[in-house]
Amino acid sequence: MNRESDSPGAVGTPLHAWPGGGDNTPAPVHPPDLFAFRYPAKPGHRGTDTSIAAAASMLGAAPTLRALVLSALSERDMTADEAAAALGETVLAVRPRFTELARMGLIEDGGDRRANASGRKAIVWRIRP
Repeated sequence: MNRESDSPGAVGTPLHAWPGGGDNTPAPVHPPDLFAFRYPAKPGHRGTDTSIAAAASMLGAAPTLRALVLSALSERDMTADEAAAALGETVLAVRPRFTELARMGLIEDGGDRRANASGRKAIVWRIRP
């Protein structure tokens, strides 16, 4: 066990290496953080093949986009559409990050509304105090 991924309980440990898996490996001291593999830590989907594919395509980008959104919100409160424009990203890539950040408890509805590109009122988000 000279690599980190070879240690019991490491992410990526084969299922047969877990207790009860047949090789008498001792129970891991710190099991993997299963939250890291669920929404909102990873992009969610609606269970259709296209939604699952879209979520999978954002696995690498979502954490970076969430960080960029938080950075933008540290400058001023804004809608998801405003953040997308400020970041030079599509609203389809940015809007879901707002939902994820809100579920994580990092941002909240600031109480104001502004028109988005469609002319509809949109939530103006802020970083939670």
